[in-house]
Amino acid sequence: MYRSIKADRDAYITDRIIKGARRTSANTGEAGTLDLYKLYGLNKSGSNLLCEITRLLVHFDLSDLQADYAAGLIDITSPTFNVKLRLSDVYGGQSTPRNFTARVYPVSRSWDEGRGRDVVFYQDGDVVNFLTASYDTTLGTPSVWFASGANAKGLLGSPNIDIISSGSLGLGLVNLYSDASFVDGSEDLEVDVTRVMSATLAGQIPDRGFRVSFTETQENDVRTRFVKRFASRQAVDVNKRPQLITRYDDSKVSHQSAFYFDEPGTLFMRKYVRGTPVNAVSGSALTPITGTNCMLLKLWTYYSSSAGYFQHSQSVTASQFAVGSTYTTGLYSATFTVKSNEPNLRDLITSAAMSGSNRHIKFKQVWGSFDDTVAYHSASLDVKLSDTTLGPFRSRQYQVNVLNTATEYLSTDKVRFRCFVFDRLNPQYKAVRMPQVEPSLVLEAHYSVRDTISDEVVVPFDRTLNSTRMSADSEFMYFDVWMNSLSPGRSYALDVMIVDGGQEEIFYDASPAFRLSLD
Repeated sequence: MYRSIKADRDAYITDRIIKGARRTSANTGEAGTLDLYKLYGLNKSGSNLLCEITRLLVHFDLSDLQADYAAGLIDITSPTFNVKLRLSDVYGGQSTPRNFTARVYPVSRSWDEGRGRDVVFYQDGDVVNFLTASYDTTLGTPSVWFASGANAKGLLGSPNIDIISSGSLGLGLVNLYSDASFVDGSEDLEVDVTRVMSATLAGQIPDRGFRVSFTETQENDVRTRFVKRFASRQAVDVNKRPQLITRYDDSKVSHQSAFYFDEPGTLFMRKYVRGTPVNAVSGSALTPITGTNCMLLKLWTYYSSSAGYFQHSQSVTASQFAVGSTYTTGLYSATFTVKSNEPNLRDLITSAAMSGSNRHIKFKQVWGSFDDTVAYHSASLDVKLSDTTLGPFRSRQYQVNVLNTATEYLSTDKVRFRCFVFDRLNPQYKAVRMPQVEPSLVLEAHYSVRDTISDEVVVPFDRTLNSTRMSADSEFMYFDVWMNSLSPGRSYALDVMIVDGGQEEIFYDASPAFRLSLD
């Protein structure tokens, strides 16, 4: 899963001095940029040099992510779950500070965006601003920050704080802020906020967004830092607007068409009734089968020769598939190994290896209850011999197609794309008169989404956390794309990366181009 969550509120607050007066009620909610700066000594009060600063506020719509977490589709404890806050640099010829650090805090209080856009004289008075966080329309009263500039910081759960500096999330007291370093000042802000977002989804931290500022040391020193600009959610370039990049390996790979001797493989069984996932049941009471080790998967094969009749069978336990501690309705899996050194298999495997053209053994698989009274599903399973060679890795000539692409989608769509891969040099594919259905090869495959107009990659291949790794069933490889991660009015194409023999091969334009509707 790779999702780009868009900001639904942002602004920056300032105590800038214009014509001798602090513009603490200024609002920039509809400004095209988020300006982070500090001015020291530009104005005086008597002999005292004054400091003027800004702080950025940004909030993201987490409703879809929260729904997925509640439905058990995301495991926030997984090492592959990662969230980054990204603000894109905007350079307009202005001077830019160097060698500074931006600090990102979770906000404790709710705040409004406002409709101000004057970033020259700061004359648009609205909330949010340097003094006021929000406005209660029912009571007709403003809600002021506990410290001007949203600067009251403290422990998670403490009263009268604007931002959260630390907290106990069940593993002891930890800092809840993150830092991003800037060397020449042209960098984008990209900071890991996984800890905060995990706690937010779990209901431990309120969903109030983030405050971005200089560190306390840099805010209080005697230097001017002017001006670091980031694109706001009002920016013309939609690809530069604030993003919360969420990555998680949610792939489910069935080895139904790629099971090998002496290598662990995973099989899945799905149960549906009228198109809706349901749990299997057992016994006269129709008790749902749930939890771990709740089902039995049996495999067997047999053959006869001049030496007699031989049979091999084995049973493994299967479990209801779980994401973290949440079980998935109607989905069961078993991971196991078929060993080639079993006595009754050796002769058969040797015969298959010698034949060269038929390097697999066909097994029968049956998913059933432990008491052998109910069979839920039966099918065959070809267990293959691993590829061997005396020379370099055998060359392949892959054909990659994403099959079910429409010409246009809505931003509310979540689309499951199916990917078919075959090797043109594989002798199993032969020209025949009648159509035949062959399963896709199951390989390590990743997808990428590219803007066809700008050629900018908006969803990059991710082999670090495997957030773009494809899943596989018995027929195809597949992956999901959340269209609200893309930008309306733009045209996109899907690229595919195949990793085989330790080598990466990219297939550009594996799908026809599609457009995201303006709704």
